[in-house]
Amino acid sequence: PIIFLAPAGCEASAADAYSLGSVDFLVEPVVPGILRAKVLAFAELYAEKKKSQRQAEQLRLLIEATKDYAIFRLNTEGLVATWNSGAERIKGCRAEEIIGRHFSTFYCDDDVQSGFPQFELREAARLGRFENEGWRVRKDGSRFWANVVISPIRNVEGELLGFAKITRDLTERRKAEEFLQNAQQELERRVELRTKRLYRLYYIILYYIILYYIILYYIILY
Repeated sequence: PIIFLAPAGCEASAADAYSLGSVDFLVEPVVPGILRAKVLAFAELYAEKKKSQRQAEQLRLLIEATKDYAIFRLNTEGLVATWNSGAERIKGCRAEEIIGRHFSTFYCDDDVQSGFPQFELREAARLGRFENEGWRVRKDGSRFWANVVISPIRNVEGELLGFAKITRDLTERRKAEEFLQNAQQELERRVELRTKRLYRLYYIILYYIILYYIILYYIILY
C-alpha cells in the first residue's frame, strides 16, 4: 500500500494521490506516531486482503478439481454463473454451453412446468438451505437420480446475492436400493406363496386324517 506524503503548500491534491494508487494522503508536518500507525494498519489490511485472495483462489481450485460433485453458483434469478468440472462430468455440459442459462435446463419437463426450480430457490432463500432428491436430465437427454443442496449467498447486510448449488449423482445407489427392494418383495412373494401351499397341504392332510377316523369309527361300529 502507498501513502502519499506531500509537503506543506504542495499543489497536489488527494484526488491526484488516489488516482496514482495511494491509499492515504498526508500533508506535512506529519506526526511520526500517526504515520507509523497508519502504515501498520494499511500493511495489516493489505496482508489480510492477500490472505483472503489466496484462500479464495485455493477454494476455487478445490471446487474446480472436484469431479464427484457438481458445484456451481446461480444468480438471484437462477441463471448459472459458474461451472466446475464435476458439473461438466455429471451433466455432460461444458461451462461455455450453460453459463448464462437457467438451471432448470437440467430438470424434467413436469418439474419445469410445475415451477419446481423456482420453488427450490424460494425455499432456500426462506429457510437458509434446501435439499431434495429427484430425477434430473443430462445434456444428452438421459436421466440421473440427483441429490441437490441449494444454499443462499448473502453479503454482510443480508442482501441476497445468489445461490450455491451442489449436486451428486446417486443413480447407482438408487439402482442398488431398487434391486434390494425388488429382491425383498420377491422374497416376501415367495414366502407368501410357500405359506399358502403349506396351508393347503395342511388342510389336505387334516381332511384325510378326519376321513380315516370316520372310516375307522364305522368299521368298529359295524
